Amino acid sequence: MDTKLAYSLVAFVHDRAASINDSQKLPVLSFADGKKLLELLLDKNIDTPKNLNLDLSDIFDLLDFTLLLNDKHPIERIFDTLVLKPVDVIRRLVEADNPREVKGVLDDFFKKDIPTTAQAFLGTIKPLLQRQVGIALSFVTTLKNLGDPQAWTDVGTAHTQYFFGDTGFVTVDGIPILPPMHFGAKDVFDPSTLQVNLDNLKGLMTEKSADRYLRDGIRVTVEAANDARYDNLRSRFAKIPQHVGLANTAKTVRWFKGISSLAESLVTSAVEEACLGVAQFQTSALVAAAAGTYAGTAARKAAQHVFLRELGL
Repeated sequence: MDTKLAYSLVAFVHDRAASINDSQKLPVLSFADGKKLLELLLDKNIDTPKNLNLDLSDIFDLLDFTLLLNDKHPIERIFDTLVLKPVDVIRRLVEADNPREVKGVLDDFFKKDIPTTAQAFLGTIKPLLQRQVGIALSFVTTLKNLGDPQAWTDVGTAHTQYFFGDTGFVTVDGIPILPPMHFGAKDVFDPSTLQVNLDNLKGLMTEKSADRYLRDGIRVTVEAANDARYDNLRSRFAKIPQHVGLANTAKTVRWFKGISSLAESLVTSAVEEACLGVAQFQTSALVAAAAGTYAGTAARKAAQHVFLRELGL
C-alpha cells in the first residue's frame, strides 16, 4: 500500500469534513408532508418522525475523492484542493517516514501553533498522536481551523476527560465516550446479591483494539471542536426544555440523537466503503476508519446544528 497516498486521502477527507460549516454544505432536514420539525415534536400523536427526509448530498459531494485518483500525480492534486489550507504541517505528517519524523512535525506544531493557554493537555495526548498518524491528522486539521483559543482548550479538556473522567467524555446529548475497561462506579456489582450493573460494565464489554482507540480519539476531537464551531452547541441544546416544554423534552432529545446518529451512520459507512474500494487501502482498515470516523462525526455535529436551527435555537 502507498501509505503517503492513503494518508493524503485521509487528510483530504478530514479537511473537507472540517469545512462543512464554512462551505455551508450542511444537511437539509425536511418532511415530505411539509410539516415543520417543531410542529411534529409538539404533536402528542406522533412518537417517531414521519416522512423524514435527511438530505446529505452536499456533504457526500464535498467528501468525494474519486476524481482525484484519476490524476497522474494524485498526492499533489490532493494538496492543491485542500479547502482550509493547513498544508504545511499536514504535508509533513503525510510524508513522514517513521514515528520519529512524526514526532518532530508534531513537536514543531505544538511549539508554534498551539496557544500557551491550551498546552496543558499535551503531555497526555502527544504520545498517542505520535504513533497514530490518522489521529494526528484529525487533531492537526481540526485545531488549525478552530481560530478561537478557548476552543483549543476545550479539545484538550475533552481528551483529558476521555481518559480520566469518571464517565469519560460525555457528548452534548449525554452519550459517554470512554476507553475500554473504563467504568464509572466504584462498585461494579453488589457482593451481597451479585447483581451485575450492566451500565457500569459496558466499558468492560468493549474490545481493546487499535481501531477502538483510533475512532475514539478522532470522535473526541471532532465532537469538542464542533461543539464550539456551531455557536456553542451545548448551550443551545440546554435550551430545549424551555423551548418545547418539559412534556416534549424527552421526545425532542430522542429525535435529536436519532437524526444525528442517522447522519453519522450514513456518512461513516459511505466514506469507509469508498476508501476500502481503493486498492491502496485494502491492507489498512485503520486508514479507512480514520477517514470515515472523522467524516461521520463531522456530519453528526452538522446534523445537530441543523436540528437546533430548525427548532429556532
